[in-house]
Amino acid sequence: MIMETTHYDYLNFIRFTDLREWDIKRYFSIPIKSDYQIIALSDILIEQKEKFKINDSNKDYGILGVNNQTGIFDAYTENGAKIKQKYKRMECGWIAYNPYRVNVGSIGIKKESNLYEYISPAYVVFSCKSSITPDYLFLTMKTNRFHNQICNATTGSVRQNLSFEILKTLQIPLPTLEQQNNLVELYNTKIHQAESLEKEAAEINSDIENYLIEILGIKQQISN
Repeated sequence: MIMETTHYDYLNFIRFTDLREWDIKRYFSIPIKSDYQIIALSDILIEQKEKFKINDSNKDYGILGVNNQTGIFDAYTENGAKIKQKYKRMECGWIAYNPYRVNVGSIGIKKESNLYEYISPAYVVFSCKSSITPDYLFLTMKTNRFHNQICNATTGSVRQNLSFEILKTLQIPLPTLEQQNNLVELYNTKIHQAESLEKEAAEINSDIENYLIEILGIKQQISN
């Protein structure tokens, strides 16, 4: 006996166990597809929620910030006597984001070049399990495809807030560790090439301008 499969153009069925929010748009979004295994971030992330007292008046503490241009950066130092709240701590390779501004790119990964280690408790901070490299995860999270997942997951709230609980439901492709490292290396190579070409283009533009000025015989006026 051949079983017939009914196709519905305007209905989308989901399992009850996958139902987390009563928001139609998120369930009609196109699922992510890849040649690699697709996993939920809940399988690979560890939230770092511990907060530390940093109020020793004999010490200055380095505070990190996050923005949509440089990611994690060394923001400022503050004497412990002036710090009235507990702060989260970050290690190299940990990722942090502003849950209310991650949709505009306010997310970053702590690198060895970052000298400070504490960050506002308002930020979501997490590390990775051994099955994924932090650099690969971060690059994936910065793609437009992942940004679309964030927008769909936060639709319906008064302020788009990507909590860690919502973040864990999002999905990414998971290549092998070797493939992840190769992808990160290739990405960095492309970035260096782009920066080199950008610098070369700026030098050529400057040469063109100087050439025109010389051909036109334009002299710089000297003010008295």
